[in-house]
Amino acid sequence: MGGGKAKVVQVPLPPTTRQWTPRERAIVELHLHYLTQVWSVSDWKIYNQYKKHLAPEHRAEVDRLLDMILIGKPGPFRELHETIMAAIWDATDWLAVLDDPKACDFDDAEQRAAWEARVARVRAIE
Repeated sequence: MGGGKAKVVQVPLPPTTRQWTPRERAIVELHLHYLTQVWSVSDWKIYNQYKKHLAPEHRAEVDRLLDMILIGKPGPFRELHETIMAAIWDATDWLAVLDDPKACDFDDAEQRAAWEARVARVRAIE
């Protein structure tokens, strides 16, 4: 009788059927842009946010997503990302997460300014 935690069985998230508003769609796309174009392996804040808001049995989906993006592992990463976002959508303000300087680290001011402009364009969508 060990005192360790029982292993959580991982199960895939069911595909989303959520219909996004134009603003929500822009936020989801901004997150995908961040993960595929901006994110670096030295910064795990967004990754941790995703995992934190998923049920334990679905957290491996975030690892699967990043495997697809980072190492080019085959799979429908766009669909998986959207499914993850749909599952965690109501947990927090996902645009604010990407607007937080602590969540999105940039090495230079030009990168930061370009990112802030992108966030502002999404924020302006009604």
